[in-house]
Amino acid sequence: MSFKADRHGRRRQPQPARRSRERRLVGHDCQSADALRHQLRPARPEQYPVSVRRRDVVVAGQSLGGLAALWTLVRHPDAIGCAPSQSASLWQDEILTAIPAVDLTGTRAWLEVGTQEWVLQPRHAPAVRLLCRAGADVEYRQYNGGQG
Repeated sequence: MSFKADRHGRRRQPQPARRSRERRLVGHDCQSADALRHQLRPARPEQYPVSVRRRDVVVAGQSLGGLAALWTLVRHPDAIGCAPSQSASLWQDEILTAIPAVDLTGTRAWLEVGTQEWVLQPRHAPAVRLLCRAGADVEYRQYNGGQG
């Protein structure tokens, strides 16, 4: 991964050129969320001895995967019951505008972020508030640290 650093060696926001690939994978046109909902989940009952009840379906991730888990919950609350998300890449803030338009009643989200993740940490609390307002049962934790 490439990034620009400020004069103190800290990472700056990702470059716009990288955002198109990341948006395709976990943004508004989220291919991973749609693939989980429309390809993997429908195949499960016949192929795997697991519950098909929404409340039992969990999609989890860290960093971009954490954002993908949240997008999957927001895009498909009828199929996904819970989204644990650690250090979600919420610098991609399109999800913050998508959450209020969705009814997340009956879903759960668990978000965690390090207090030293200077780009990610400030955006988690607003996401938590929006998820709660949309009806999700949300657990939120901060820890002293960051992505290694």
